[in-house]
Formats: sequence, C-alpha cells, structure tokens
Amino acid sequence: MNAQNTMELMLNPEKYGYVECKHCNGYGTSLKESALKCTKCGGLGLVKKLVMKRSPSDDAFWSDVYKTIQQKIKKEE
Repeated sequence: MNAQNTMELMLNPEKYGYVECKHCNGYGTSLKESALKCTKCGGLGLVKKLVMKRSPSDDAFWSDVYKTIQQKIKKEE
C-alpha cells in the first residue's frame, strides 16, 4: 500500500471496510501491553470491520423461536 492509499485509509477507514481498533483506541500502541505495537491491529490503529452475513436458515431459526415463545405465552394464559 503506497503513502497516498494509506493516508486515504486513515482518513476514511469505513470506505475501505476498516474501523478504529478498540484495543488501542486507534493509536497503534497500547498501554495495556508491554509491546511497542498493539497486538490487535499490528500498530495500524485500524482493524477490518466484521460483517455479519445473515442466511435464510437464520430467519427460519428465529421464526421458530418466536413461534415457540408465543405458544408458551398462550399456554400460561
């Protein structure tokens, strides 16, 4: 990654799928550790943003859970 791309990444991390490292608060070093670089982000101060992908099976699972809860509520009434 060249200097121009690195600067763009630092200025607009969301655009490239990165977020500020919560371990070092984006500084790249952490007072929590004795290392010179943050062990979570490698000193960059940014980490890849985790994207949770939903699958159709997730929807079916939560639909079944909701139905089960509704049935238990009706039985208790």
